[in-house]
Amino acid sequence: MTNILILESSITIYNILKKQLTEDNEKYTIFYSKEFEQAINIIQLKKIELIILNKGTNGLNFIKAINKSKYYSEIPIILTTTDMEDPDISNVKISGLLKKPFVKENSMEMVEKALEN
Repeated sequence: MTNILILESSITIYNILKKQLTEDNEKYTIFYSKEFEQAINIIQLKKIELIILNKGTNGLNFIKAINKSKYYSEIPIILTTTDMEDPDISNVKISGLLKKPFVKENSMEMVEKALEN
């Protein structure tokens, strides 16, 4: 089982992604956090192998902190967004962009690609 953390302020968005990633699929264990401190605790305790998060408030700062960490910098990160051309995104190291609204096939493909690298 691959441990995935979804860091998202909206429980609705979390539920959509969780359903898309786990429906008819037992490869992933999904963890949820809406706060950065809690997310760090989950990353430490659950050996998270992929992080999915929204740019939202301070999302880019969270990504920068993970990228700088000697312990967690290798964890792939997928950023969810409505704006695929957002210039701020180019300032952080991510494994991919997942456009809202989510389509199951796109979500699965992006996760599988991020985990392969």
